[in-house]
Amino acid sequence: MDYGEPGNPGRDGMKAKGGAHGGHLGGFVGTCYTSVRYKFTLVHVHKNGGSALADNIRRILCTHHKLDKKRMIKVGPNGYKTCAKYLWNHGCENLGKPDFFDFTFARNPWDRAVSMWSYTIKRKQLKTKNTLLRKKQAETHCKFEAFVRNPPSCPAFHDENQWSSMFSRGGEPLLNFIGRLEYFARDFDYVIRHINVDLYNTYKEIGFEMANDSAHKKYTDYYTGNQNDLQEIIGKRYKKDIELLGYTFLKGGNLGNFVPSSYHDGLPAADLNYGDVTKKG
Repeated sequence: MDYGEPGNPGRDGMKAKGGAHGGHLGGFVGTCYTSVRYKFTLVHVHKNGGSALADNIRRILCTHHKLDKKRMIKVGPNGYKTCAKYLWNHGCENLGKPDFFDFTFARNPWDRAVSMWSYTIKRKQLKTKNTLLRKKQAETHCKFEAFVRNPPSCPAFHDENQWSSMFSRGGEPLLNFIGRLEYFARDFDYVIRHINVDLYNTYKEIGFEMANDSAHKKYTDYYTGNQNDLQEIIGKRYKKDIELLGYTFLKGGNLGNFVPSSYHDGLPAADLNYGDVTKKG
């Protein structure tokens, strides 16, 4: 499947017959959001921008159709809401249908591992409004090294692979398109424009609102010095992600220099002391 190398956006891929409901699955771990009106399904892969993607597509759809966001209805687990089920619903029932455009986003596994760990810190920090306490929680939380070397001693909120939400056990593509989180603006523009040009125009008017972000240093900094062997451990743990998605250690981070228009929490995570803010003054 041509899902696009960095600097070379990919066209639609050819998914296996039946998509995620065909071929030999390797334990599908994604959740989905789908639009019957526009015939597409987003596969939410944790720590690949999935929550922000789902929320922003909902914003685009509800804004475009001028539906009252104050009258949202519950459609999924954990109280997830939408303005209209036919526009945006929770579920994988349409995944794999030949007339639906199925997509998701991939992320560098070494970068994603840092995000898994730092977001777990944020999950604790969300329980308090005291920013100084949040910094203390970051300082006392188990270190990234412990998360990598001994996961049971430092469990993450999510640590599953990516590939089984994107490919069959034999490496067949289950989706039409896999965007690169590293080049988010480029590939999200492509996805929305492909779905509908009018929705794309609405997106360009309202912008992208970042959600569920967590602060941390540049991911490569966590693998340096006495911890350089952590790179090999993560490489082995997510070997199939790396092979099928074509990542190398340095092909990660915000390579496209994406800047969101706004933040769901009002400010970037670092400014609110969410995540690994141990080096913050």
